[in-house]
Amino acid sequence: MNRKKAVLKIILKSDLCVASGYAFMGSIDSDVCYNENGIPYIPGRRLKGCLREAGELIGISNIETIFGAGGDNKIRGVWIDNAYPEGFEQLNFELTEVKLTDSPYAKYLTQQKVLEYYTRIVSNTQIEEETGTAKKNFLRYTRVVNQFLPQKEEPMCFFAKIEFDCDKEQLENTVKALRHIGLNRNRGFGNIECQLCKVTEIEQQKVSNLSNDMETVRLDYVIQNIQPLVMSNRYASQTDHYIRGQSVLGALAENYLSMENTSAEDKTFQDLFLKGEAIFSDLFFSCPDN
Repeated sequence: MNRKKAVLKIILKSDLCVASGYAFMGSIDSDVCYNENGIPYIPGRRLKGCLREAGELIGISNIETIFGAGGDNKIRGVWIDNAYPEGFEQLNFELTEVKLTDSPYAKYLTQQKVLEYYTRIVSNTQIEEETGTAKKNFLRYTRVVNQFLPQKEEPMCFFAKIEFDCDKEQLENTVKALRHIGLNRNRGFGNIECQLCKVTEIEQQKVSNLSNDMETVRLDYVIQNIQPLVMSNRYASQTDHYIRGQSVLGALAENYLSMENTSAEDKTFQDLFLKGEAIFSDLFFSCPDN
């Protein structure tokens, strides 16, 4: 079955708190996930877990084929990226550019100011059954993503890239069955509508017909960070200012072995990663061409 790509659209039907696990003592007990510029997102692993629960709920028979088995290090079935608000890439780029310049607007576009545009903080407590009054020391503060953006009547939407090689109909049914996500679902949070959109097949690209008299082939590529990256050097408290070629080799070797029907005994694996026939050079910072 050919692998396909699509877009997972998540429409908020209520406020949402996909907890990050972080808290701010005395002010926020449960915080949402957001990036370095303050834009909230839903982690792809969280989405995949919720979709798996939805699939089990509606009785999908081959659930492990679609979502993988516990402890399995193979890439199977569905891959889901983090879900971001509509227009995220352009907005994130512009926020980053403003911070890198001497723009007078930079001080107004801090991480917390941007986050406040999308979110608010709500409080809740527990009630004494006998007296009907609030229990002492049970007041909790939770940051939630607003269902609606300010000055807009349409609900907030998140979008995630998704790839899959399982049955399309089964995945669509699973996506439709996903109705709740995040914390405090019994308090009216986390109601969503989920849709699978823009489904297309991924074109398989193959390298072939290389000339026999060609001794070497050079492949140039660019790696772009989407999150902070630490490349440890011999000092545990410091990071290198480049990516070692050996680290690239190790990462690609691990990715190769995570695919179906592969092993370290494969000739391809031996040639690329063990025999030294492929040379992985170090990666350094550079500016993209205009």
